[in-house]
Amino acid sequence: MKSNGHRSTSAVFAVAVFLLAVTPLAVVAADRFTDVGDDNVFHDDIKWLADADVTRGCNPPSNTRYCPKDSVTREQMAAFMRRLAENQVVDAGSLEGLSADELRSGSAGVQITDFSQDVTITSTAWTEILSVEAAVSTESNVVLAAHVYAERLASGNARYKFKIARDDCESGPVGETWWRPFANVGGFQAEAIALTGFDTVAEPTTYVFCATKHDAGGSDLIAEKRGLTATWTPTQ
Repeated sequence: MKSNGHRSTSAVFAVAVFLLAVTPLAVVAADRFTDVGDDNVFHDDIKWLADADVTRGCNPPSNTRYCPKDSVTREQMAAFMRRLAENQVVDAGSLEGLSADELRSGSAGVQITDFSQDVTITSTAWTEILSVEAAVSTESNVVLAAHVYAERLASGNARYKFKIARDDCESGPVGETWWRPFANVGGFQAEAIALTGFDTVAEPTTYVFCATKHDAGGSDLIAEKRGLTATWTPTQ
């Protein structure tokens, strides 16, 4: 009889060892709380909270249960919030590793408009009609956009050029366009001109919006409502 009892005990032990061997470790680890089964729709979310040490259980000191149907008290919520912050589960002071200062300096823009005072273009020399400063602090790609309501009061052949340049109107363009009004049309002619530009700089930079008459004998041009926008983003 002893022999049979020994064999029965050995068999039970062998079955238990076998079941442990074939049970996935992840399932054993996931079932930290006895009242949160694998079929619970919030199983993975509760496991995440426990792994982050935000929740520790509802029956201290053993903390084998989560009590998923119970309400959360204000004092329990205080513990959750403190652990959430101290463990830096969610770091409100950064985004993808960038600090608030880096985020502020990392991507920004500025727009300058002037709808009050007209600028008259009288010669083939470049004339500044607006400017904007891009407060860049590290190497950045700068995208620029300009617009102006332009008009002339006489007929005849005439061409006008507009550009966005760095520092001053004598610099080469980072964006440029033309306007050629209809020839031999008497009286008033007007057009809304828009252009864009692109540049890469590593320090604060001023951009100017400029205009000129391409033909010396062309009629003067009045640059009225106008705007210039600069937006920059770090290259890395």
